[in-house]
Order: sequence, then C-alpha cells, then structure tokens
Amino acid sequence: MFRSTLFKYSRLVSVITLTIILHGCATLDKEECQAADWRVIGYEDGTRGYSANRIGNHRKDCAKHGIAPDFDAYQTGRAEGLEVFCVPRNGYVQGLNGRRYANVCPSYLETDFLNAHAYGTDIYNLQKSRNGKQTAINNIQSDLENIAHEIEDKELLLVANNVTPQRRLELLRQIKTLIEEKTQLHNELHILEDEVPILDHKIADLKAASPYR
Repeated sequence: MFRSTLFKYSRLVSVITLTIILHGCATLDKEECQAADWRVIGYEDGTRGYSANRIGNHRKDCAKHGIAPDFDAYQTGRAEGLEVFCVPRNGYVQGLNGRRYANVCPSYLETDFLNAHAYGTDIYNLQKSRNGKQTAINNIQSDLENIAHEIEDKELLLVANNVTPQRRLELLRQIKTLIEEKTQLHNELHILEDEVPILDHKIADLKAASPYR
C-alpha cells in the first residue's frame, strides 16, 4: 500500500512539473510569474525539500516584473509537498546520497524521516570510506609500478661499464631506499586490501537489512 501511494504521488509530481518550468536556481521569468500557480510552485518546492525561505528567491524574480507571490497559497502548497518529501523512504534515499537535512519536516513526520536519513547516512559514510580506501589502493599500486621501473633503471645503470665506484655506491643506496619504500607500500596495500572487503560486507548487510528499501 505504501509503494502504491508513493507511486501515486510520484506521478502527481511528474504531472505538476509539466505545468511550470524549473531551472537550476528556480528562477521565474515574467510569463511564469504572471501565470504562476503559487500553490503548485509551493508544492513542487515542498516535494524537493526546500526550506520556507525558498519563496524569497521567487519573490526577487517576480519583483523585477512588478509581481508579488501569493504567500498563503505557496505555503499551503509547500506544506502539501512536504507530506511527500518527509516520508521515511525518501529520508533514507537522501541520506544514502549524502544529502543534508534542512530541518523542513513537520514534527509529526520528522522523527521517522530522521531515523531513515541517519540509516542512509551511515551507509553513505561507509561507502565514502570504502571508496577512499580503494583510491588509496589504486594510488599505491601506481606508486609500486613506478618504483619497480625506477629500481630496474638503476640496476641497469649499476652494471654499466662507464659507472664509477662512487656512482655505484650511490645507486646501491638509492636502490636500497626504493626497496624499503616498496616494502612499506606493500604492507599498507595489504592492510587496505583486507579492509575494503570488510566494508563491502558491512554496506551490503546494512542495505539488505534496511526497512526503507
């Protein structure tokens, strides 16, 4: 029943979006201000989780054309839109995508929304940590390849006929330093490669156990 209700609201939002033009910063031109259905605009802003001061942007846009928003109609529509936005499922999705909560939900919906948002945020943070470790793995692997090539180049120089004894000693010191660095990087790599699967399992378990899917 919840899914069918959410689907009904989703379809309603899709229909409403056809009645107004939405821009990245929600600006309205002269024609849009003149033809504006402020309840519809408020509803749309509510479904997107915008705060009450969102109407200030619309007021500035329409003031350029001598038009003032219908504040009461906008607030009515926004309250209706927040009924759609402030459901647990959406709170979960917002958290899962790392979006912050703007303190917009009415008190009777906020607790369930925040619980779901926190659950999604926990997964987001784990995923962010996992991705960071994977990036570190990729960087270390790249560094190891570069070190291997550098060691190989220095070893070739080491056996060259025209290299002085002093130069050979310097090359040996450099090779030793590179080998030590290589060993350290391998140790770091093994730790990270052990941690990533653990995080993958935690993420998968949390998603599987989520009551908000």
